[in-house]
Amino acid sequence: MVLRICFLLVFVFMAFIGFGQDQRPNILVIITDQHSGKVMTQTGYVHIETPGIDKIADQGVTFTRSYVTYPVCMSSRRSIMTGMMPSKADPPTDFPSIGGVLAQNGYERAYDGKWHVGSTEIDEVIDWQGFKRYKESVTDSTVARWSRDYLKQEHDKPFFLVTSFINPHNICEFARNMSGLRNQGYDDGPIALDVDTTYCLPLPSNFPIPENEAEGISARRNQDPGDEHWGANPHKSWTPVDWRRYMYGYDRFLEKVDARVEEVYDELAKQGLLENTIIIYTSDHGDAHAAHQLTQKMSFYEESVNVPFVVSWKGKTKAGVIEEETLVSNGLDLYPTILKMAGIEIPDYLPGQDISANFLKDSDQSSVKRDYVVTELYQKVLKSNTPGRFKGRMVLTKKFKYFLFDQGANKEQLFDLENDPGELHPVTYDPAYHDDLLACRVKLKEWVAIQNDDFDVDSIIKTVRYSVKRLNNGQPIITQKLFSELGVAEEGENINGPGVMRIPEWISPANRAHPDAEYYCYFAHHDSAYIRMAWASEIEGPWHLYNVGEDIPLGERGVLDLGDDVIRLDNGIVIPNNPLASPDVHVDGENKRIILYFHSGASTYVKGEKIGQRTYVSYSPFGLDFYDNIQPVIIGKTYFRVFEYKNELYALTNDGTPLKALDPADPWTAPAGFDFSGTLWEEHPGNPFQEDITNIAGISDSELRIRHPSVRLVGDRLHVFYSRRGDLLENIQMSTVDLSVGDWTKWDVSYPPIKILQTNPGWEGGDLTPSASERGSAPEDVNQLRDPFVFEDRDGSLYLFYTGRGEDAIGVAKLFEVPANIDLC
Repeated sequence: MVLRICFLLVFVFMAFIGFGQDQRPNILVIITDQHSGKVMTQTGYVHIETPGIDKIADQGVTFTRSYVTYPVCMSSRRSIMTGMMPSKADPPTDFPSIGGVLAQNGYERAYDGKWHVGSTEIDEVIDWQGFKRYKESVTDSTVARWSRDYLKQEHDKPFFLVTSFINPHNICEFARNMSGLRNQGYDDGPIALDVDTTYCLPLPSNFPIPENEAEGISARRNQDPGDEHWGANPHKSWTPVDWRRYMYGYDRFLEKVDARVEEVYDELAKQGLLENTIIIYTSDHGDAHAAHQLTQKMSFYEESVNVPFVVSWKGKTKAGVIEEETLVSNGLDLYPTILKMAGIEIPDYLPGQDISANFLKDSDQSSVKRDYVVTELYQKVLKSNTPGRFKGRMVLTKKFKYFLFDQGANKEQLFDLENDPGELHPVTYDPAYHDDLLACRVKLKEWVAIQNDDFDVDSIIKTVRYSVKRLNNGQPIITQKLFSELGVAEEGENINGPGVMRIPEWISPANRAHPDAEYYCYFAHHDSAYIRMAWASEIEGPWHLYNVGEDIPLGERGVLDLGDDVIRLDNGIVIPNNPLASPDVHVDGENKRIILYFHSGASTYVKGEKIGQRTYVSYSPFGLDFYDNIQPVIIGKTYFRVFEYKNELYALTNDGTPLKALDPADPWTAPAGFDFSGTLWEEHPGNPFQEDITNIAGISDSELRIRHPSVRLVGDRLHVFYSRRGDLLENIQMSTVDLSVGDWTKWDVSYPPIKILQTNPGWEGGDLTPSASERGSAPEDVNQLRDPFVFEDRDGSLYLFYTGRGEDAIGVAKLFEVPANIDLC
């Protein structure tokens, strides 16, 4: 049900500003499209010449901390016209327009240029929008001419004129033309796509992608160009030179529209109207301007949400002032400020503030001081990537920026703008910023409650469990290059299934892979006959292969190697040589040995009968050779991840099915009369991971299901990290299992899963076109993350090992758990 709010628009002219009805000022609002507040001479940007905007600023006040209610045209303009947040003013006709209010209170009204207020056309809402004269045009030269002609006319009443220009929005077409998506001209003449880089600026200092970026932003960057007619992501394959040319083009479009701004200003001066006309210059949103390798808008970064807000009334406003303290919401504050200056009572329902006391020389009011402003975002993500939309809210205080998305990885972000103005290093879960995070959460919850917003902060925060930071400068630690250096490049064509351990102190340096070794990472090739191992002194490496090279015969490499042979165990078990995979390694301190669970290929036989892939267990005194101690019994299904809970031993398998050891004190010994063609560990009667997952049409030979889980026990909850076969974009996710229910057959899994890590461009494959993943080994060059392994070091530090581009290399990230006491819920 939509409840339409109606108001009786009868206002009383107010005399306490110091002028009568017939002396009220004219009001000229100049709106440009896509002008970032970071690209102004008034904010220190020296690479443009904008005499038009400068003339307005020289006679007035420039508010450098002005923010939009929504970083996209239609939604932001809904706020400008209604004074309401976009989520409330939908449709905008539910609230009185600024033009309509001024019409009822004796103002002439004219609107020239771009409208774009929600989905309404200006001529479809004549009674609502309130402009007696309105003209739309796609050329700024025409808009400027119309406004100049209007200013030349005689006016019996004070006028309200909106001059709405299109530029520098043409940078969107410029970017698409650069990428070959379009061949479109621009208003006011061409700008060269291939300009000599001598004239281009260097890349901005915040060109890098921020650490641990919210998926609500990165999902848009990682789209494919041309997925829809407007080409949402035209920069997919740009070089640094392309980015510099983009910045050059943006600056030139800004200078073009400034020339039109100057024409209107000069006409106002020529007609002798400066002393009785309030001029407000602002924009509907900014432009990324290459920051964080983004173009256009639709993010919460400063370049997109911070816009100009300049107010000038010659002789009445403070002149040439750069105001850096006041937080302004241009979409909310413009409306009440205009009403105040027009002598009209400000209705109570407006959430914005009259900021006239902050720019007038003489005011009988105190300056406005607010703690924060809020911006909304409903981020569309195209079908070739994560489906749907990301709904977000941003809180901006004088020092901090906090934003929260309702889904995706890294949904909660906090930036210290005072110490990190480029927004490169989120401090969300840094203990030093604990109180600041809580304070921002409180502000957002407060705002949501006041606005009756359906953005459920509590429910969203409850899903936040881990923050992730890639290590090794975002590069992989184990790659094919390690094999190439040893002359066996082909053996590194597939790298998967990492399992990591810290070497126990009871293993002496002489008995390690290398005296300097502190960590072992076991892994496999999807179609190989051995488990490999690499060692390192530090988590980030460098990592070195153990027992691999041209001088080591096939069959003797790795730590469990069958070569061309098979393993024949007691009890009639025959393990084939292809593949051996999925190492799960554990330190058995009591018996001073390293335990390795692994699984065999599909051609496993028991007493001559083929039974398929199964899990086995072996041990080694030093973790270097597991060949001689393979136990002659099948433990269970493939891909074991073993954990202990309340003196019982459990495992999750490849598809998430739990298993339980019959005797946790002796989990490998079969009881009397055991049928060795079966599995030793008891299997869960169901699969709690599949109960909430439905099949996706079009996935051949496979339903959507988890694979390759890793487990971490936290009290009575099991945190399960995994990827999902069949996902359109396979990445690392997490669910929890409440173990406290007692009966293990009643375990249930939290759903939907929480996203932990998604692909980045480069070695992880984030710049490749996503496709639904299928069973088995990963094809080459795919946009997928797989095979998570969570490792806790001795000092409690958590690390996430994973494979990128499907099964191309192994990377490592640090996991930061969100402390329980940081959650207000």
